[in-house]
Amino acid sequence: MTLIELLERIRQLYVRQFSGIVAQSGCHVEPVLRDRTGSVVYEGPLRTPYRCDLVRKDTFATESVDATERLRFDALSFDIGTTRVQLAPFSWDALTLEIDGMARDAAADVMRNWFLRWFDADDENTADVDGLYGVVHFLGDPVDVETAVRFQVDLGTVPAGAVSGLIEELCNHGAAGINLC
Repeated sequence: MTLIELLERIRQLYVRQFSGIVAQSGCHVEPVLRDRTGSVVYEGPLRTPYRCDLVRKDTFATESVDATERLRFDALSFDIGTTRVQLAPFSWDALTLEIDGMARDAAADVMRNWFLRWFDADDENTADVDGLYGVVHFLGDPVDVETAVRFQVDLGTVPAGAVSGLIEELCNHGAAGINLC
């Protein structure tokens, strides 16, 4: 199995659950947090926006779709060039990503740029057959952990290729190690 195939299997567990809830609900799907004027809200040190999973049309209450299962597999390690990649079972909506060997600011820049590219702040993406938009939802602030920088990421409904592309970008920017769990 290739990396992209494994990532797609992890994603599918979550997306099946998410799309099942969307099919049964009267909700706005994956809306961007906006202020009263309709402008996207950017928060935190990285100045990133946020997407809710769902917002009820009748009450405007937000609703989270939290993964109820995760793909089971033995953790694996492999090298991409000089970068050691470690991958353990994780939930698509709650990825912990640790980047080793990059300065905090450099890692944060790569993560922020990738996140904004897949966020679709202008809501230009159209819904797929399941009513999902293929976008990321949340990027947490960087946290220093020993020699690494840790990020929490809600991958939302972004395609598996986006995560594979992020791994490649981090490798190309000099990451010595990448741990996804």
